[in-house]
Amino acid sequence: MFDSMSLKLLKALNEMNKSQGYIGSSYEVFQHLSELFPQDKIEKALVHNEERGYIKLNWFAKAINEIHLTHKGENYKEFAWVVFKEYMLKSILTPIAVAFITAIITTLVTLWLKSILHW
Repeated sequence: MFDSMSLKLLKALNEMNKSQGYIGSSYEVFQHLSELFPQDKIEKALVHNEERGYIKLNWFAKAINEIHLTHKGENYKEFAWVVFKEYMLKSILTPIAVAFITAIITTLVTLWLKSILHW
């Protein structure tokens, strides 16, 4: 999942990409986001999102020169939805299904034993 900084950053990058057709230089991104966050936090969030595969950064002289959205970055909401659905399936629906099947098997075995032992 996303922290609030990464989410706001991806949203802003997608807005810039849709309105301009490109993201532009890191200077434009820093200028656009400086109202929300300090520059050092923006840079850390950019690096973090690159590590997670949402953006691609081009560096020049130890500074971010260009920022490009990856497919994952352009569709981050859809990817977040997939992760949420997987979480729901693994953490909630699977245990419910296992409990239901266990209850049915237990009931059937109990009925079978009662019929054999004539309780």
